[in-house]
Amino acid sequence: MVERVKVKLAAAELFGATPGVDRVVAALGSNTVAELLGVSRSQPSRWRSGAERMSPVNRARVVDLDHLLDRLLAELHPEEAGIWLSSPNAHLDGGRPIDVLLLRGPSRVLDAVDALAEGAFA
Repeated sequence: MVERVKVKLAAAELFGATPGVDRVVAALGSNTVAELLGVSRSQPSRWRSGAERMSPVNRARVVDLDHLLDRLLAELHPEEAGIWLSSPNAHLDGGRPIDVLLLRGPSRVLDAVDALAEGAFA
């Protein structure tokens, strides 16, 4: 059994103010991330540079986006993933995955990705 856990200093850079924001911005673009999160266009850059910290709500949304993109890009080409995120989906009662993610969280959207991975097309 581990008696004491020591967290390395480098962990602050890995898990600090920008959880997944670098990957999400690289995948979607700063303007799209800003629009999805309802923040100014310059905000994602400030998060990435460490100039400002994300609110708990935006931190959770970025983590959700990062996880969703990781799972989705394992199944689809990036162009197809963008179409999938933006299109009505039968597994989401006709909702667009990106809207369901931001309004209701990742659970149902990840279920839809699982259905996609299992060969269901919606």
